[in-house]
Amino acid sequence: MAVALAASLGIAAACTPDDDGGVGSPDTALGTAEVSGDALARIAVTLTDENVIALLDTTYDALIELGGLAVSRAHDPRVREVASDALTRHRELRAENLALAQEIKASPKLVETEPIERHHEVLEQLRMQSGQQFDRAYLERSIEMHEALLSEVRESLEMPGTVRVREHLERVAATLETDLTRTRELVAVRSAES
Repeated sequence: MAVALAASLGIAAACTPDDDGGVGSPDTALGTAEVSGDALARIAVTLTDENVIALLDTTYDALIELGGLAVSRAHDPRVREVASDALTRHRELRAENLALAQEIKASPKLVETEPIERHHEVLEQLRMQSGQQFDRAYLERSIEMHEALLSEVRESLEMPGTVRVREHLERVAATLETDLTRTRELVAVRSAES
């Protein structure tokens, strides 16, 4: 699961729970992620509820950071609106994820140190862009991240896990599908206008 996400995305650090954008800290809201030396060998086998919760937390950090940047920098008001709506949903899902971790008394553990590699590098590249160029790059990155996370969530739903975590993952999948559809529709409209 995390291998596919790492291959297509990239984050070396996570934001604090209240962060709307900017550079984050190396800890997730759930605490410092524990990573074992044989993590890659275990990825192919199965991910535990703790692994899934940690991966979601780290990915939500990245999506919140990306959305915060887009809300402040987007040129097209439609891009800003899509980013703002997604940002609100990501914050809500992240809060649910943290509450779930407490509810099931999970000690979240990432199975690798960089589940979303190159995230901060991509954000720095986005910060150097403006206008339509920024909007286009943001939409592309948002689609990439949502597709990768949706793929990981679907894979996680096929693995054994608690009922409560499965219910959470089903809500996450539905939200990601909604965000993807809306973002793809905006890309199509903007392409038709060009």
